[in-house]
Amino acid sequence: MKKEERTNRGVVVMCLLMVAQVFLYQQVSAVPNMEPTALPEDQATEKTEKEEGIVSIPFKFLPSFRTTKDSCGVEKLIKEEGNGTLEVPVNELAVVLVDTWNNNDPEEGEPASGYLKNLQELLEKCRKSEVTVIHAPNHPVVDKYPQYYTLRDTVAKVMESYPQSKSTPVFLDWPESNNTYYDLIRNNRSEGSAPAYFFSPKSKRDISRFLTPLEDEFVVSTHNEFRYVLWKQGIKVILYTGGSLNECMLHRDTGINLLAGSDTRRTRFAIVVVEDCTYIMDSPETSYDEAKQAMLDYYKMKIAVVAHSKKMIFK
Repeated sequence: MKKEERTNRGVVVMCLLMVAQVFLYQQVSAVPNMEPTALPEDQATEKTEKEEGIVSIPFKFLPSFRTTKDSCGVEKLIKEEGNGTLEVPVNELAVVLVDTWNNNDPEEGEPASGYLKNLQELLEKCRKSEVTVIHAPNHPVVDKYPQYYTLRDTVAKVMESYPQSKSTPVFLDWPESNNTYYDLIRNNRSEGSAPAYFFSPKSKRDISRFLTPLEDEFVVSTHNEFRYVLWKQGIKVILYTGGSLNECMLHRDTGINLLAGSDTRRTRFAIVVVEDCTYIMDSPETSYDEAKQAMLDYYKMKIAVVAHSKKMIFK
């Protein structure tokens, strides 16, 4: 065989191999969910590089048991508050501000106080350390922030690639939508809340002027938007702030229940409620402090741990 013919055949073989590799790559790429992080550029914003840093977060939980012996030498079980510390890299930490509305703001020109002052100071530390900041004021407040629309459209486009099943077992569709008992309770609640919305209409709500989102901070409303940001930023630990502890922080789409409220569907996020940066809706039967302590103890029992912002160390 002539040298020229061998060379030509070698070139043909190389070309065939290259074509086969391209074909194989296309086939693998076409398989859904092979690589969940490989989203098209127009569906995923670039991840922001953060400086290395650690946040030390002392936390409390319930219950913690220990044994002791009484004066007769009989062993007794003692229940007390447990504690520990998280050492979290800033690129794995997010602070979430739930319903931090301006109805708690003081008069113009006056400084923040109470939970709002504590949260303002924590937010400044988080921003300085480049901790991911997520504002979750819900509708209609989210509509006032341009970055919300960018995120909403991005997530909607991503979700188009994952069609949802339209069929469910019949028992999961029960009860029917016309449950009059549910409607009665819902209507009673709405009527009871109406006077409050008259004095503080939703249309006038906004995020507190002490906590106004920066342009590069996230503003979210739905659970999918929230989870997208947590995934995109590589978040493993969530600091929950705002409120209220016994309402929106629990049941909103961005609340704790969807992350940790069910044993069988619990996610693996570490959830920390920052006690001095939250508020609560008290009741006629309890004082504000009593209601808040009861809810913090509820969180400590299982679904979260509780921390204090002043004890956190940003290294």
